[in-house]
Amino acid sequence: ELNKGGIETYKIVVPADAVDESGNPSAERHKTLQVFSDCADQILQSGITKTSAIISLGGGVVDAAIDFKQAVNHPLGKNLLGSYYPATNIIMDPEVLETLSKRHILNGVSEALKHALCQSMHLTRAIVDPLAKDLHKALRDPEYLQMVCRECIDYKVPTLIHYNETDFNEMVPQYGHAIAHAIETLSFYTPGVAPLLHGEAVSIGMVVTAEVGYIMGYTTAETVQQHYDFMNQAGLPVFCPKGIEIDRILNKMKYDKHFVKTPTMGLLKTIGNMHQKEDGDFAVEVDTEFISEALQANFERRDAFVGEPRDLYTLDAKAQQSEIQAAVEEDDYGMNGSMKDKTYFPSSSSFTVVSMSESSVLTTSSDGDDDEEDEDRASPGLGLDLQKVTVEEDAVFDRPIVKTN
Repeated sequence: ELNKGGIETYKIVVPADAVDESGNPSAERHKTLQVFSDCADQILQSGITKTSAIISLGGGVVDAAIDFKQAVNHPLGKNLLGSYYPATNIIMDPEVLETLSKRHILNGVSEALKHALCQSMHLTRAIVDPLAKDLHKALRDPEYLQMVCRECIDYKVPTLIHYNETDFNEMVPQYGHAIAHAIETLSFYTPGVAPLLHGEAVSIGMVVTAEVGYIMGYTTAETVQQHYDFMNQAGLPVFCPKGIEIDRILNKMKYDKHFVKTPTMGLLKTIGNMHQKEDGDFAVEVDTEFISEALQANFERRDAFVGEPRDLYTLDAKAQQSEIQAAVEEDDYGMNGSMKDKTYFPSSSSFTVVSMSESSVLTTSSDGDDDEEDEDRASPGLGLDLQKVTVEEDAVFDRPIVKTN
């Protein structure tokens, strides 16, 4: 239509996966310098002038969020290479959220809760209460989703407008992320661990960060418990998955963009009230000893937990475990334990249904930690080429079921 109107337009399609190891649509593995270079090549070949404009549709590889930091990943860490360049205009259509799975909607709700926890108890309750009352209804309620978008915009935009005036405006958007990025990355490369979506990892990162604040004497015990309660009520995970060890998390944190000599993060005093140092800054250098202790506290809560999980991440993982058990009971495994060539859920680190051969049951993928043993990076089901697939809707978890043709 733009071309018909006399505006010379060229379309560039950024790679994305119909499903990744988490069983959800994703472009995360395409956030690379190579993809950026390929896009630049296409732009230059098409022709560009000083008056040209780039219109980004969607998120993922090209971040269309309300922010001015745009980045791609590096093998050593997430979002390490980028620039500060704000969009001229941003258009948001909440109806597009109807195309997402409920897990992916919660993926975004987690980021909204990040601002709420740091800036407003009122906003926190406005986001959490409808989810606590009826999680599945709220996630498909256009009025609720529009409210979350509008309220989050109102709280986030001032942190961008006044970004250079105080580091509060950096610590709020990054709350929980130092720990979250490490756990998120490791969840994709740890055998037996279901991959976390970014917002799910951020949820875990925020509760662990609250534990850090408590250990350092800045965060009240009530506030720590509220982190666990609010995230759980919102259907988000609160515990670091079993199988991801503390030393691996600490090692991966070395490649966080706020790690200089020691990890740096914002900490809360209470919900809606971030801790401020005597010099007026909000960024706190945190010794890894405190992070290790906080992770251990999270592990102990996890191991002592009784009852049924509420978060969609764990429920998805349990559903997939049932699929694996059913396959075992039907004698789908050969005598040597290898999987026959068929369609199934390959491991607890994947919800994608793929067709595999015996030789591809265990693959190795590097996450950039050259000092880690190969077996730490071996992840069943990762590194496989997805074949042509068809998608069916799972009415129970409202997520796509992918089958090979």
